[in-house]
Amino acid sequence: NGFLCSSEMVLLQQHTPENYKVCIARLVHSDSSEIILNDLFKMYLMTCDARFHLPIEDHRKMESGEIVIFDMKNFTLRHLTRAVISTLRLISKYLQTSHPVRLVQLHVVNCSPAVTRALIFIRPFFYAKLYNCLHFHKVGALENLYQHVPREILPSDYGGQAASMLELKKYWCGVFFNYRPFLMNDAYWQS
Repeated sequence: NGFLCSSEMVLLQQHTPENYKVCIARLVHSDSSEIILNDLFKMYLMTCDARFHLPIEDHRKMESGEIVIFDMKNFTLRHLTRAVISTLRLISKYLQTSHPVRLVQLHVVNCSPAVTRALIFIRPFFYAKLYNCLHFHKVGALENLYQHVPREILPSDYGGQAASMLELKKYWCGVFFNYRPFLMNDAYWQS
């Protein structure tokens, strides 16, 4: 799949001291013609579905909440123009009312000033409680992120001691392929 080659979405293997699970999503390159943001949202939902279907021993312990980190290094305003407003509304409603894990923090790292201003337009889609959990970090300001997420549990790509994003992506791709029959079976997804 071209989308799997152009993005990375992983769950870290360690929890924060507060027992939060950490998810990191980023684009591998900045070519907006190869990325559709709807696919990124689908990948996040598939990650959640596969994760909640894993045996409990795969989770050293059940988490108390989730921290999501979006790396905007390769994100351009062109990507935003490819976003579908109705999907943005649906994903924000899902995250705020139906997501089975409590989102405690949303971090947007490596933000250029232009992207930071553009992302202000997402505010109408979020309830105040979730919007207040949103943190923007300028390009190269990972020290600010370390105040919220311990550096040592982050991938080596972010100055941490954990496996690289590529290694974590390979692990999660293996999970997806193992759970493909579950993820593709419409009987599981009917209301």
